[in-house]
Amino acid sequence: MDLQMRKALKEATWKRYRKAPKKMKTKIWDELCAATGYHRQYAIAQLNLMEDAAPPLPKIPRTRKRHYTKDVLAVIEKVWEHADYPWSVRLKLSNPRSSEYAFAL
Repeated sequence: MDLQMRKALKEATWKRYRKAPKKMKTKIWDELCAATGYHRQYAIAQLNLMEDAAPPLPKIPRTRKRHYTKDVLAVIEKVWEHADYPWSVRLKLSNPRSSEYAFAL
């Protein structure tokens, strides 16, 4: 039995399963296990998963608030390029004003 047939069988079985009383559900599990080759607990889990399946909520992309304007970023990029692209700590130390601030802490 291929995947599509098992899926169709699970959906058809699930419609009967959710309306059936407890004693009838055991027979439904046995039928599903015999037809698909699933183990009993796996068949139960698959039928219960179909009940809980709900369409996923659409993801809303989060936007970050900009700290700097485009003009300020252009200046920062030029300073960073002129300093030969150092990482943040060295970039701060390359600026004399920021080094005074760092040593004041």
